Amino acid sequence: MKPTAEANSSLLHVSLTYQQAGAAKIDDTQPDQDTLHQCAILLADEKLPDGWKMDIGSRYTHVAHHKKWKLFYREFPPRSPAERFKALFKGSDANRAWDNNQNLLWSGFSAPPTVARGKLPNDTEYIFTGSAKGERLSIWIKQGHNNKTWRKPSGKWKLLRELGVFVGRLHATGFIHGNLQTLNILTYQGPSRFEFSLINNEHNTQIQPVPGKLLLKNLMQLNLHLPSEISRSDRLRFFRAWHSQMRDLSDLEAKLLARRSYEWAMSRLN
Repeated sequence: MKPTAEANSSLLHVSLTYQQAGAAKIDDTQPDQDTLHQCAILLADEKLPDGWKMDIGSRYTHVAHHKKWKLFYREFPPRSPAERFKALFKGSDANRAWDNNQNLLWSGFSAPPTVARGKLPNDTEYIFTGSAKGERLSIWIKQGHNNKTWRKPSGKWKLLRELGVFVGRLHATGFIHGNLQTLNILTYQGPSRFEFSLINNEHNTQIQPVPGKLLLKNLMQLNLHLPSEISRSDRLRFFRAWHSQMRDLSDLEAKLLARRSYEWAMSRLN
């Protein structure tokens, strides 16, 4: 279905930001802001404009992507009265997703480049982002038997060590991801090393020094995999690499975080 002028005219009082806060078109094949806004109207109404495909979202929101344009669409529906009140001070989820993506990029970490954002009449907000390289790390782990790199111990160990360095750098810089489960980490195998990108960044925080309870929260989230998927020895490879970047943590503190995050995850999975 093609976006139409009639669809656009059904929306009044729209605010759409484009090419702000460092955002830019990814390439010349991308549409202009009016076309993107018309696509958002149709996607919010569960209608697929030409070239768009729905992704896994939730029962309350829509997530879609356009392969040719290399764009992703995501909605942020109205929240509870308490969440709306909090947004007056912290900004909406869409605004925070926009800002946090930019903060990560400016700090040298990979995240989807933000392209456009807007608001629909029912107060649902949306953003369009460019695509990032790779697939979810959770897929690498859960479908490891289908992945040549993951099946080979040296490849798996290299991935886990480089992931540890990446997450350690992230934490050492003061970033805490809102939900650092492996489904929110995109993994790409380059010629000489793995590359990682963070998605769903609307609940990220940045604070120095990072409180131990927030480090523990992220490490707990990362550990949410069955022992059949990641062995305890493989988790230790990750933690050693992570600790190598966290130089203010003593060996005892790092071991305590590793043990507590593992025990918590196992209790949740049982």
